[in-house]
Amino acid sequence: GALHLTSTHLKSVLSANNHYNAANFSGCFPAGRKCTVNMYNNDLTSLDISNDPGLLYLNASRNSLNQTAVDVVLQTLDSYNTNGGDLDLTGNAAPSTTGIAHANNLTARGWKVQS
Repeated sequence: GALHLTSTHLKSVLSANNHYNAANFSGCFPAGRKCTVNMYNNDLTSLDISNDPGLLYLNASRNSLNQTAVDVVLQTLDSYNTNGGDLDLTGNAAPSTTGIAHANNLTARGWKVQS
């Protein structure tokens, strides 16, 4: 099933080891919040983190995200221009060269990126 949250007061979402195939966090994490999402070991094929500049810690490892979905996560986090976050996308498809460029941008800003 899908997980779709709408609250803008969240600091942490811990939803690992479920059977979610989609997660929508769009707009849930405003800037400056230092929010955490742990969605590892699900069946995610879709992960929407748009309009979430306060998301600094994301573990979406061991899911079913394809290359395009991985690239979108990397591009989206890169677009927020934040520093010092942590991203784990291991166990999904490998990013494209474009996704790798976004990962490198994040790393240059102090992010720990695993993909």
